[in-house]
Amino acid sequence: MISSHMYVRCWPQVILVLFITFLLNAGPAFGTSESASGSAKGHPNGPSCVAATAAVSKSAREQTVAEGDLGTFMNAAPLVEGGLPHTPVRDQMEAEICWSEALNSFVDGLMKQLSGNAAITSADHNGFWHFYFQVFQHATYFKNLSHKVNSGTITMETALTEAVKMLRSRASSGARKETKFQVDPGNEEPIALFEAKTIGFAPQAIFDRPIKTAAQAKQLTAALADVVKTLLAESDKAPFFDGTDTDGINTPLYQLMASKLAPLMKGSSGNNHLPYRPNDKFDYKDPVTGEITQYTPIEFMEKILKFNPDDYVMVTTTEENKELVYEAIHDSLTASIPIPILMGFAVFNQKLGEEQMVWSEDTLTGSVPATLDGGHEVLILNGKINGVEVVGHIFLNSWGFQGFDVNGRPSKDPTVTGFNGITIKYHNLALQQKEASEFVFPKSFLQQAKYAALLKGSLGPTPNEDASGRRYRASAP
Repeated sequence: MISSHMYVRCWPQVILVLFITFLLNAGPAFGTSESASGSAKGHPNGPSCVAATAAVSKSAREQTVAEGDLGTFMNAAPLVEGGLPHTPVRDQMEAEICWSEALNSFVDGLMKQLSGNAAITSADHNGFWHFYFQVFQHATYFKNLSHKVNSGTITMETALTEAVKMLRSRASSGARKETKFQVDPGNEEPIALFEAKTIGFAPQAIFDRPIKTAAQAKQLTAALADVVKTLLAESDKAPFFDGTDTDGINTPLYQLMASKLAPLMKGSSGNNHLPYRPNDKFDYKDPVTGEITQYTPIEFMEKILKFNPDDYVMVTTTEENKELVYEAIHDSLTASIPIPILMGFAVFNQKLGEEQMVWSEDTLTGSVPATLDGGHEVLILNGKINGVEVVGHIFLNSWGFQGFDVNGRPSKDPTVTGFNGITIKYHNLALQQKEASEFVFPKSFLQQAKYAALLKGSLGPTPNEDASGRRYRASAP
C-alpha cells in the first residue's frame, strides 16, 4: 500500500536517531564506507516497504486451516492453474524497495508473455533514481530545513532524522503525520511509473547490488544522511535544484548522490559503472541470437521491454468502488491475454501474516489492537476461487522462496515457492481502518464501459502533484 513493503526490518525511530547522532560525530567518510548493496525506501514506522523478518517455519507454511477466512482461502481452488507467466522469485533482502521489485517483475513478466523471453531488470537502478527524485522534486523542503537549522529552530540531528525519513518514504496518510511529507495514500506506483519514464530500466546483470545485511542497510541510511548534510551545508542550493541537462537530470545533484551512494550502488559483475543516466550506453546480449547491442536505459525500455509507463494507471479502493475493483482483477487474470496486476496493501500484524503467508481476516484481527507495520507492493498472478466466489489473490512476493507455489498451495519443492496470498476480507477490513489497497491496470483495460468509473478516478504516471498540478512537498519539521 503505502509505498513499500519491508517493515519488520525497519529500525525503531529511536535507533535511527542514535545512529544519525553517531553519524554527525563520525563525519562524512562514515557514510561512504565500502559495501556492496542496493537501495531502500521508508514508511511511517520505518522504511516504507516491509521485508520478511525471519524464516517462517515449515509447519506454518504447510498447514491447511479448516475454518475461517484463512481456511476458506487455503482450501479454495486456483483461479488460473499455473498462474500467469512470470519470471523468477526475487529477494529484496534488506533493501526496502518492494515497490521496485514488484514493478520490475511486472515489466519482466510482460516481456516474457509477449516474446517468450525475459530480460531481468534491475530493481536497484530504479531504487537509486527514486532517491534522486525525492531530493530534486523537493527543493523547498531542503531550503526550509536548512533555514530552520541555521536559525536554531531545530537541531541538525533532528533535520537529518526527518529528512532521511522523508527520502525513504513512499508514504501513506499515516506517514504524513510521521514525516510531514504530503503524498497521496498508498504505494504511489504512479510515482515509480513517472520515474521510469525519465530513467528507463537497466538489466540486473549489469546493475545488481542488493542490500543483503542489516549492516549494509545502516550504511545506506548513513549515506543518505550524508547527502542531506551536504545539501544543508551549501549556502547556494540552486545548482542542485535549478535546471537539468538534455537527459532531464540535474548533474550536480546526480554527482553528489552517486558519489555518496557509490559504495552501495555501482554496477555489478565487475562493472563499476555509477547509476546509469537516461542516455548512458550499456551492452545487452540478446538471449536468443546472442547478438550484443548497445542501449540506453530509455531505449532498453522502449525497444527490448516494449514498455510504456503511460499505458498504466493506478486505482485506489474505496467503499464505493471496491467490488468493481475486485471484478476488474478477476477479469484481468482470466482475459484471453491475461494481465498481471500490481498491488499495494497495508501490512497489519506482519509477524502473524508471515507465519500464515496469507494476509486474511485472521491476520488483521489476530491481535488487539491491530498493528499497522507498514505497506507492501507485490504482483498478483493468480486468485483463489470457492465455487463462483473469488476469495482472494496469490501474489509473487519479493522475500525469496518463502510461502506457497503459484497456485497458492504448499510445496515440498522450495524452488517453486515464493508466493503469498491475500483475501478479499483483508482488503475490506483494512479499508475500514482507513487503509486503502491500490492496483495498477492497463489504461486500455479500464476503457471498457463497465470500468469507466474506475478509469475516471485513476492516477497515471505522475510526480508528487495534486489535481491542480501543484507538486506535493514535504514540510520541514
